[in-house]
Amino acid sequence: MGRLARLLARPRPRLLSLRATFAVSFAAVTAVVTVLVGVLSYSAAARLVRVDQESVFDQVVRDLRDEVSHERMTPDDFSSSAPGHDLVRPARTDVQVLGPTGAVADPGRPGLPVISGDRRIAAAGTAGRMVLHKEVSVGNDVYRIATVSLGGGRGAVQVAQEFSDTEDLLRALQQRTFLLMAAVVVGAGLFGWWLARRITRRLVILTSAAEDVARTRRLGIEVPVTGHDEVGRLGRAFDR
Repeated sequence: MGRLARLLARPRPRLLSLRATFAVSFAAVTAVVTVLVGVLSYSAAARLVRVDQESVFDQVVRDLRDEVSHERMTPDDFSSSAPGHDLVRPARTDVQVLGPTGAVADPGRPGLPVISGDRRIAAAGTAGRMVLHKEVSVGNDVYRIATVSLGGGRGAVQVAQEFSDTEDLLRALQQRTFLLMAAVVVGAGLFGWWLARRITRRLVILTSAAEDVARTRRLGIEVPVTGHDEVGRLGRAFDR
């Protein structure tokens, strides 16, 4: 019995007020919704950007393979000083030309690495053969590189697209998305606290009146609660 009495006499942890509970709940729901919308929106945007960049690169490579397959071309035809070279040098695309032995005949800007697979393509007898390198580090940047043979052992053309700058852009977008989500959550918490204060203001008045009656035993204390909703009806019933 003594132990039970001590347990009952132990002070209980103070619960959150209705106002605080409402504000925290409002902020929590808003945070969950904001995070879900932000993450899904960023994922969709990032996927569209990456797919768009990859489709542009694939189209450039297809056009190059079609061109070398239908016409007899040499490394000089793709030289940076040759007329019409811009047809295979679109924006954000680097082109490097290889000779028959795989040696660089016209370097790209920046220069692209050449490995044994690229040299085999340069010496290939069939035009349009290709080897693809998906992630190649060139300096501080990352490229995807396609090496396409000119056929007849005449050399090859390397087409590269930088996608590290796209990833940098997406990282910046991700940071801004997180900052925006944090701002929305903080704003939702402040708005929830303001809204909870307006909603519970009459309940606080009614609670104070009830506590005054319990403390003073005076039943003539007036309850200043108005309105026609449930709180107003409760106040008038308590007043009666």
